[in-house]
Amino acid sequence: MKRTKLEIKKRPILSVYDTVFSTGSCFSEEISGRFIKSGITSFSNPFGTMYNPFSIQKLFSDCINGTQYTPKDLYSFNGLYYSLNHSSFYKSENADSLSKLINNKLISVTDTIKKSKVFIITYGTSLVYKINGIPTANCHKLPNGSFDRMFMGLPEIIDLAQKTISLIKSAVENPIIFFTVSPVRHISQGLELNSYSKALLRAAVENVVNESDNVYYFPAYEIMLDELRDYRYYARDGIHPGKQAVNYIINKFINNFYNEDSLRKISDVSKIMKMINHRPSNIGGSGFINHCLSIIDKINNFHVEISDILKLKMLLKLYRYNRMDLLDKGKIFTFHNETYHNLVEKISSCKVLTDMEVDNLEISETVKKIIMRLQREVVYSRALNKNTF
Repeated sequence: MKRTKLEIKKRPILSVYDTVFSTGSCFSEEISGRFIKSGITSFSNPFGTMYNPFSIQKLFSDCINGTQYTPKDLYSFNGLYYSLNHSSFYKSENADSLSKLINNKLISVTDTIKKSKVFIITYGTSLVYKINGIPTANCHKLPNGSFDRMFMGLPEIIDLAQKTISLIKSAVENPIIFFTVSPVRHISQGLELNSYSKALLRAAVENVVNESDNVYYFPAYEIMLDELRDYRYYARDGIHPGKQAVNYIINKFINNFYNEDSLRKISDVSKIMKMINHRPSNIGGSGFINHCLSIIDKINNFHVEISDILKLKMLLKLYRYNRMDLLDKGKIFTFHNETYHNLVEKISSCKVLTDMEVDNLEISETVKKIIMRLQREVVYSRALNKNTF
């Protein structure tokens, strides 16, 4: 059967050295995670997933305009305070401490935004849930009766997208902005209304892209629905794109928008990742030692950020196989990023980091997962009285 191919104009405008800030639906996190594995510095959804254009615009507005949250900005229910603009992580019995937590996070996210060059904004739905007439980013599993549900109109979405672009351009010199529409269907509202919702988003994005410089549309939605329309490309729930589909879509983005030098570096990182993920048959043999030393040598030839991430992955592998003795030979333990260095120092001395401590760090979600996995390996290793580094 002939397969429909979606042709995308090749624009090699991105470099592997450009930091990416990705925000929006859960698909934006898939994008960011894959970028990091490809050697691209990427940050995603610092306050959790945000599905609608209002919440995404408010994220940039709060950061760039220096918004300060107070207890009056929080929603109170059953003895707890919630921030309806942020993920379910942002709830507490103490309104003052929650406000302070949000404000500290806003400062660090603002710094990340200003250091970024590429912005990928993924709209998920034009349906919003409002409390007191204000759209929310997260419902925090509050009673359904607390919310009014309604669709945003096309002019409103266009206005929000334009404001988002203006905010980014006011904080970053010559940013490159991509809009996408999430290929994940929101079936809770019914397939008919899901199509209506996506159509509004797509029409709004087309409008702003045609009127803005350095703003592009990437057709992730169309690729999923047309090129990959067979259900074998979906996850088991039949709604979310499967791993094969995610890789295909992101490979299209990378191959069309990254320059040739970056594509070569991305290919090299991919090869090293495969080497790191390789499961040895004999961890005590010379073959494994040479294999690890070869990886360590290659890691040190990469640029700073991806070098540190690869070192964390390699550190995880060595700890998993109890071969920390190889570190002395490879000098892998020198991190350029002071945050990574301090984290590893704490973990190595068995200072257990809480989920909140890790979440408050201004590091990517992928690196947070590596840190938590490394911590589990260290704790497990200590329990078995293994050697430490």
